Amino acid sequence: MRAVRRKLMCLVLASSSAAYPGQLLVADDTPNAEMTDLGGGVLKQAATGLEWAQADNGSDINWAAAGRFCASKGDGWRLPSVAELQSLYDKTGKLESNCGSGFTCKVSPLFRLTGPWAWTNEPSTSMSSWIVILTKGNTYTFVADDAARKRALCVSTPTL
Repeated sequence: MRAVRRKLMCLVLASSSAAYPGQLLVADDTPNAEMTDLGGGVLKQAATGLEWAQADNGSDINWAAAGRFCASKGDGWRLPSVAELQSLYDKTGKLESNCGSGFTCKVSPLFRLTGPWAWTNEPSTSMSSWIVILTKGNTYTFVADDAARKRALCVSTPTL
């Protein structure tokens, strides 16, 4: 998937109440977001062959802890890239999943998500990293220590 980087002047509030300018990545093409339930809490994405944890970590988590959470799932489990997370987003609006109180994510209903904001494995600066907001497919940068409303949704590339 090719993503188009667009600069936006927006302010993102960190937990310290300090504001900083953010950037937005918007996917310009969406692969098929269909999933197969492999059992044991693992979903397989048809278009990419990636295996996804069916559920996120379940509570607020900062970027470093999110990476450790995914690694603790075993060999090959990790935080996804921006493109991998955006590939879950269904632009057609046909796929939907509840993802926390008052939120509907545009992803396969097989997912069991507790929040719409998922960390990626990509830092944007030395102190911030990218997240994907699965309600709209947008990507923003946040301070890596900010855990508020962020989740770890883990992915694995299966070996043949």
